[in-house]
Amino acid sequence: MRRLAWFVAMFLGLCVTSLAAQPPTVAPSQIQPLPPAVIDALARAQVPLDSVSVVVREAGAKENLIAHNTDKAMNPASVIKLVTTYAGLELLGPAYSWKTDVLVSGDIKNGVLHGDLILRGTGDPRLTVERFWLLLKQLRERGLTTIKGDLVLDKTSFDVAPHDPAKFDGEPLRAYNVGPDALLVNFKAVRFAFAPTVDLKAVSISP
Repeated sequence: MRRLAWFVAMFLGLCVTSLAAQPPTVAPSQIQPLPPAVIDALARAQVPLDSVSVVVREAGAKENLIAHNTDKAMNPASVIKLVTTYAGLELLGPAYSWKTDVLVSGDIKNGVLHGDLILRGTGDPRLTVERFWLLLKQLRERGLTTIKGDLVLDKTSFDVAPHDPAKFDGEPLRAYNVGPDALLVNFKAVRFAFAPTVDLKAVSISP
């Protein structure tokens, strides 16, 4: 935990403070500016040069080969994923796998569950329709064919605040705006396929 706290503090500190506070390891005259091709590409994308920070350094080296706006605080954007990835590896371990538990609250007799079937999620991000189908197949192979009770969805593994999927960019139906969910099936997204019928007079829609 101390290693994790140190890493997070260090990373966030780099994002909001000046990197120029660290003593340079190479003379400023030896650091190259942005190549013209990169400058042209940014111009075509209408990205101002003062809105970009770039550091190019050879792996294992202490000197920067290219440095641009390194003393300017920037929004970390997707680079913040490094923090969450490190946290996951540190707290869960590299071999961790999510599980979806299937529980029953009654007896199973002759393939009939006299009680509730409980699906308890722990945050598996890859519980797709195909894997969910395999889960149901395993239940049938174990003799369960009918449920004389309720289907209970247990999402209590996550204690999350209310999520507004439109808050980020006003696109609540985009898959990337899905909030955290302990029992997330198929990324909480549905893809619709549109195909013309044989007579071309109608369109069939399949989710």
